[in-house]
Amino acid sequence: MKYKILVVDDEENIRWVLKESLGDIYNIQIAKNGEDALVKINKEIFDLVLLDLKLPKISGLEILRKIKKEKRNSIVVILTAYGNKENIKMAKELGVYCYLTKPFDLLELKSIIKKALDKK
Repeated sequence: MKYKILVVDDEENIRWVLKESLGDIYNIQIAKNGEDALVKINKEIFDLVLLDLKLPKISGLEILRKIKKEKRNSIVVILTAYGNKENIKMAKELGVYCYLTKPFDLLELKSIIKKALDKK
């Protein structure tokens, strides 16, 4: 059975690249905004969530709070262009597995995902 990963990003090209590059290995689902992400998270359990912080409607940090509050066992990896110290600190306090800034290295991301899921 393939691990399930939710990609949450408002940039269509990021969603496409991640789905194309990870789709052979993992079961990839896509959410284009925070609201869409919460609907999907409430319907099913994801092994890992690739989460942008700056999203329309509901922020990535709010989604992260909800995942952790509901004690979901999802690993969360942040992918964002907004790598300021305050966001990094908050994300770490909320239990994020890893924090990468855009543009990110796809090989590095694949390695991080594999390591994270190997620990499950």
